[in-house]
Amino acid sequence: MPIVSLVNLKGGVGKSTTAVHLATYLAREARTLLIDTDRQGSAASWAVWRQEAVPSEPGATVVRLYDREVVAQGKALAAGYDWTFLDTRGSDSPSTRAALVLSDLALVPLRDSEYDAAAIDDLLQVLEEARMINPNLRVLAYLAQVDKRARFPKDHIAFLRERNITALDTYLSFRRSYVRSSDGHIVDELGDPTAAAEMAQLLAEVRAAVMRPAQAA
Repeated sequence: MPIVSLVNLKGGVGKSTTAVHLATYLAREARTLLIDTDRQGSAASWAVWRQEAVPSEPGATVVRLYDREVVAQGKALAAGYDWTFLDTRGSDSPSTRAALVLSDLALVPLRDSEYDAAAIDDLLQVLEEARMINPNLRVLAYLAQVDKRARFPKDHIAFLRERNITALDTYLSFRRSYVRSSDGHIVDELGDPTAAAEMAQLLAEVRAAVMRPAQAA
């Protein structure tokens, strides 16, 4: 029963987009819970719009929990599902820290920008403090909004490795369909096979990560 948090202390990096896609894919085959811990409610709103857009499609169960509720209620709720995803706020908040305490895996989307790089050290501090309570927490990062027309950001991958952060092989490119999917659809339904393949590859890597022994992650 893996519990995965989408985490970054910056907004606008694609946490909600990834959370709703992975949860939707897995809901087709397994009992899947999506916990929205951000008071802006992006993931929860998306789920409502999806019911309207694709009412026949099976979806994840979506709940909204904040601050102390995340651990107090989230653990019991997650026990009834095969997979749980938590969409977190783009800042250092009690809800974000609670999500990390609850999770087996922190999945960190990062853009290739100086702003994102500068925020990494703050995130590492939050992760370190979360591991004092949850020592088995694993951390994996992936690049998001990558411009395929530009040079691939190898320097950013090296930057992560210097800080002992494992970067997944999969990256999400900068594509209009990710923005369009905010209306309740997934990229598979928007005629973008490239984005669909990227999300499928990301899910495959997340699956493999949670199946490996902790020392191998």
